[in-house]
Amino acid sequence: MGTFNKIVISLVAVLAIATAVISYFLFEKREQYVKGSEKTANAIGSVVKILDSKSGTKKSSSVNADSLHHTKYSELEGNLKQFEDQVKKYAAQRDALANTVATLSKDLQLSSKYKTSSFQKIKSYEKYVKSVKKAGSDTLKRNKDVYAELVNTSKSLGYGSVSVNNLQSKNYKSTLSQIVSTAKNVKDRQDSYGNSIVTISENIGLQNIGLMQSDYKSVLGKVESKVRELYLTQQRTKEQLTTKIQQYGELSKLHADLKGVNEAYAIKIEDLQNQVNNLLNIKSDGTGIVWVPGSPNVLQRAKGKIIDVNKKWNYVVIDIGYDTTVVQSINGKPHRLATMLKEGYSLVVARDMVKDPKNAFVGKINLTKVDPYCSIADIDPDTIKDIKVGDTVFFSDKFLNDLRKKMAAEKQARIDKAMAQGARIADKIKNESSSVEDDTAAEEDKKDEPVNTKTEKELDDFGSEFENDLDL
Repeated sequence: MGTFNKIVISLVAVLAIATAVISYFLFEKREQYVKGSEKTANAIGSVVKILDSKSGTKKSSSVNADSLHHTKYSELEGNLKQFEDQVKKYAAQRDALANTVATLSKDLQLSSKYKTSSFQKIKSYEKYVKSVKKAGSDTLKRNKDVYAELVNTSKSLGYGSVSVNNLQSKNYKSTLSQIVSTAKNVKDRQDSYGNSIVTISENIGLQNIGLMQSDYKSVLGKVESKVRELYLTQQRTKEQLTTKIQQYGELSKLHADLKGVNEAYAIKIEDLQNQVNNLLNIKSDGTGIVWVPGSPNVLQRAKGKIIDVNKKWNYVVIDIGYDTTVVQSINGKPHRLATMLKEGYSLVVARDMVKDPKNAFVGKINLTKVDPYCSIADIDPDTIKDIKVGDTVFFSDKFLNDLRKKMAAEKQARIDKAMAQGARIADKIKNESSSVEDDTAAEEDKKDEPVNTKTEKELDDFGSEFENDLDL
């Protein structure tokens, strides 16, 4: 019995010792666990704070070192769940951002090597982020250069209202459409110019001209050279034409001189006809003279009426005009002759010439516009009475006598001019005949032809006949 007790006591002592040793080790492990738990709680709290920073969340207020303390084991699972959810959201955000950056890199043609995983991996994302930044910076610079070139190109095309801000705004499509439209117009204009140059080149003898070739400047040089050659030819032709025109002018002057001679003959013939008529004692109205249209004899018999009076503008309308006629009886037959009124002629206005001839004078009018069968005249300032519709108009003796003198003077002037022209023609043709004689004499050894002096003889005959006609 004693022995059993000793054994039991020994076992109990061993177990007690073992229990004490185990308890020591368990306490030490517990202390390690507690410290580890606190470190884990602190780390998780720090991570939550980092995740809360600039993210708009406030998980650190509920998930922190205190809420994760080992003494609050019952709340640990819920708090850790919140931490897990937040980490999942950040992972989803990371994946979305990585996928977005990779997709944008491809869409913006930054590079085709970027993949979503390139920005998800911790080891590689920094390298790829730097690469994306560099590519983005290069692309931004390239875009700025493109914008600047577009602006400069627009100005070169004549569309100067484009700016970099226009190209960067939300209405950039409209701005680009305007640039494209302007470029198209320039292209169309260039094509039109090119086609015109090709057509001109073909017309001036240059074939197979192609302005779309790389050496278009050389082609344009050929066209310019050919055009300059044609221009010089045209200038020479112009000088030759000028010479011909001068020669034509001299011939025209000669023709005019001959026309003057004809006019002198016509005047002389008219005088001779009047003399013949007088000699033959033509039975006319008793004057023994055949009237000429528009002559003072015709105007002396022209009478008309006032058909309208405009007092506001001080003019009247009369019923006789350029083609109004008077009648002369020749050999018992009526002959109508036009008055041939002219602007500037003056007429007398009279009223009641039969009843009261002494007070018949009303005033004078001056023709300003002559139509075939009516005329407009201004009222002369010397008019002493109001002109009325129905008043008689006619030419005064003084006006007719002055007109006769004027016509006689003009007639004599035409005769003198014709005589002078005839003398000049005579001198010119004589000089030309002398020149021909000299040239012919110098070539008598080559040609035995007589000098043609027919023109000179005809001129002498013409002068003699004309002088005899004037003597008549």
